[in-house]
Amino acid sequence: MSSQIDQNASMQSENFSKFLEQFSPLEAPHILLITDHRTGAHYCECHVKANKIIALSTTDVPLDPEEQAEYRANREIVENAPAYARMMEDAKQRRSFSNIVGEFTLEFDKPHPLKIIGGQHRFEAIRAALAHGIDEYHGVKVYFDLKMDQRLDVQLISNTNIAISGDLFDRMHETAMGPQLRDWFQSVGMLNSGQDFAAAAPYQFSWQEHLS
Repeated sequence: MSSQIDQNASMQSENFSKFLEQFSPLEAPHILLITDHRTGAHYCECHVKANKIIALSTTDVPLDPEEQAEYRANREIVENAPAYARMMEDAKQRRSFSNIVGEFTLEFDKPHPLKIIGGQHRFEAIRAALAHGIDEYHGVKVYFDLKMDQRLDVQLISNTNIAISGDLFDRMHETAMGPQLRDWFQSVGMLNSGQDFAAAAPYQFSWQEHLS
């Protein structure tokens, strides 16, 4: 069994208690943390009102908030995709979405403790519907107290359903390894200062040419 309810973790996680207090999930107080034994990550699944999600969450999430805060975990919103247009319309018709994945952390951007790392298109659809007075419950999967390797794993699996692009996959792994390779590319002019690998995707680098 890859995951199970962990009552000890539920009692010990201060962030879990803060999440329940701030987000008032529908299932509270009968929520326990679940442990994913593949990585040891703790999470819960519940339903939260749109007004809480939008007011207390952000999709502007860095891959590594401590050392590489300028590089993002989420994809760009594909506003011209037919599926996204349908999602926006569904939200206005009181659709209740699920599979929104986030990490509750106060380590950065404290006004927005829930960092959305999966489901940013649904998040934007919920935001648009809320602006029209639609305030439904939506399903969220919330992780707590993640370590760096656990955070990377969550970001990867959260993007699996949307056919994660090769550049984002590479960017996540490079971030987990540290900023050295990106810094080197920037120092020799192969990337501009502050530029990520994805921005250089149209250009094909020859490793033998540049490293010989």
